Amino acid sequence: MKRFLFVLGLCLVGAGLALVAPAEAVNTACGEFTFFAKNRVAFEQGATTVNGNVLVTNPTTGIVVVGAHVTINGTVTAHKITLGTGAVVETCVADIVTGPGTCNNGPAPFPAFPGAAAACLDYPLTDPVNVDSCVDTAVPGTLNVNSGPLAPGCYRNLVVADNAIVTLEEGTYNFKTIFLGSGSDVSGPNATQPPGATTINVKGLFTTENAVVLTNLRINSAQSIGEANIGHGSILTNVVFNIPRATVHLHTGSTMLACSELVGQRVEVQPVRTECVPQPPPCICPEGFETEGGPVLCVPIGG
Repeated sequence: MKRFLFVLGLCLVGAGLALVAPAEAVNTACGEFTFFAKNRVAFEQGATTVNGNVLVTNPTTGIVVVGAHVTINGTVTAHKITLGTGAVVETCVADIVTGPGTCNNGPAPFPAFPGAAAACLDYPLTDPVNVDSCVDTAVPGTLNVNSGPLAPGCYRNLVVADNAIVTLEEGTYNFKTIFLGSGSDVSGPNATQPPGATTINVKGLFTTENAVVLTNLRINSAQSIGEANIGHGSILTNVVFNIPRATVHLHTGSTMLACSELVGQRVEVQPVRTECVPQPPPCICPEGFETEGGPVLCVPIGG
């Protein structure tokens, strides 16, 4: 009998199982992810719909908590997944799945994931985040911005006023801390440019008040204590937020558009909405196997 291997979470299985891959999400060797964490991703209960994939890489203690009534139209991959009442996940790849919620496909064993491609567990973005030491001595100590353009360069503590509109240029910005006032709007130059065209490196705290608008930015934070908070009702469009040594917390009513993504040691998500056009990733087979019939299944090489 010919032996076949279906790699759940990586390849199509049958007619209805696929890894939903946002067009500009965090890219790893085995797919793309909207929420990526080393230890934990938690979705609080509520009317959250995630169109994208979720990955926690710690193979022994990593956990994704999917709260009651949360819907994830994608693949959730972790050592353990807990599903609240009414929670629905399209595909689960995990050692352990608990709770009354539903996995429409799976669960497939978590070891199949790193076994297929060990690089899947590599951190995809900058870690550690290196911020120029000039931020400790930059003058003035606090830069208060009411509105207008801000050139790339080295700054100490950035404070953006309530309802201010700040336009950034293509290039790299270094800050010691960032505080964005309620209703403020900070954007990079061009929606057609990929994330990274305007890069913000932050040494310490990154905090926003409510209803902040962030557009066309790659934000790297070296923060290692506390949380990086994105306030209630904020809108992220084409934004990558990378905080590898601490927690990023996305608050209620926020919206992630144009395949924005959050990457951290831990990611905490209150009821929010994400939008991204799903695209299938390439099928990745374990060593000794190859694809057959398109990106559908893996068969032994020469078998």
